[in-house]
Amino acid sequence: MRRIVLLVCMLPLSMACNATSCISDGKADIERSDQYLNEVKIDVDKSDSSFDVSISLPLNLENLNLASLTLVRRGVDGKEDDFMMPLNVTPKNGRTFAWYMISRDLSESNVIEAVYGVSCGISIRYKLDYKNESLESVTIEQ
Repeated sequence: MRRIVLLVCMLPLSMACNATSCISDGKADIERSDQYLNEVKIDVDKSDSSFDVSISLPLNLENLNLASLTLVRRGVDGKEDDFMMPLNVTPKNGRTFAWYMISRDLSESNVIEAVYGVSCGISIRYKLDYKNESLESVTIEQ
C-alpha cells in the first residue's frame, strides 16, 4: 500500500515540464541589422571560378557574446534554404574573423547570419553581394 501511495504522490512530479519560446520580429531584426551594418566588414578576392571571402564582426553586441555565424543559401523561392553552413570564427583584438571560399555557381542568394547570446539572443543578417563587396540587411521568413 505504501508503494501505491508513494507512486501516486510521485506521479505529478514526473509530469512537470519547462519550455522556452522566442518570438522574433522581422522588422526589429532588419532595424538591428541596419544599426550594425557599419560594424560588419567583408573582403572578397575574386577568381574565375570562386570567391575567397573574409568577414569581420564585433565579438559582442548589446552585451551579448557571439554564439554562432552561419552562411545560408536561400532557395529560388526565398522560403527554403538550399544549404546552411556554420562558419568557424577566430577572435582577435575585440573582433571576430571568419573565412570561406565559395564557387561562383553557389554564390547567388547568400545570407550571413550572426547570432549573439544564447537561447533567445539577437540576430543580424545580411545578404552578400560578392561582386560589389557589399552587404544588405535582410530578414529570414520562418
